[in-house]
Amino acid sequence: MKRKARVLLWETCNRNCDGCCNKDWDLKSLPKVNLQGLKPYDEIILTGGEPMLYPSMVLVIAKGIKYKYPSKTLTLYTAKVDSLMWPAVMWAFDRLTVTLHDQSDLDTFMKWGCYSYEPRVISKRLNVFKNVHIDRKERATIERNKWKIRDGIEWIENCPLPKGEEFLRWTTI
Repeated sequence: MKRKARVLLWETCNRNCDGCCNKDWDLKSLPKVNLQGLKPYDEIILTGGEPMLYPSMVLVIAKGIKYKYPSKTLTLYTAKVDSLMWPAVMWAFDRLTVTLHDQSDLDTFMKWGCYSYEPRVISKRLNVFKNVHIDRKERATIERNKWKIRDGIEWIENCPLPKGEEFLRWTTI
């Protein structure tokens, strides 16, 4: 089984979602990991809080990981794609998972995040909460840009980690 590291970059988030999984965790007590500590993992998932509040930092961290471990799969979990750095950030990852929490997120995604020009991303997943409606035209555009849509998601109580995945906290030390 492949080992996965889900790495919390920072707790900061621009939302305060009632069902946020991070509220179920004592984030300060997560084991710390730095670049060298990622060696035993096959896949590295960068998450937050909201990682894309600091896109330049995400890009630096992602490029550092890909430089040191070019064969590892690097994934980004985010809900925020309205950054001028989004295209550059997309280039740094093998997999992208974007979550639409509300209808305004869909508008932002259609404007900024849906269109991608990166040839190396092997998987693009769009998680859509059940209160977000995607019309037929939007769905066709999203699918044409090779996003796999997962509709109707809901918050999961106590947010269990998938088997083989470890939740860690990023540190530069």
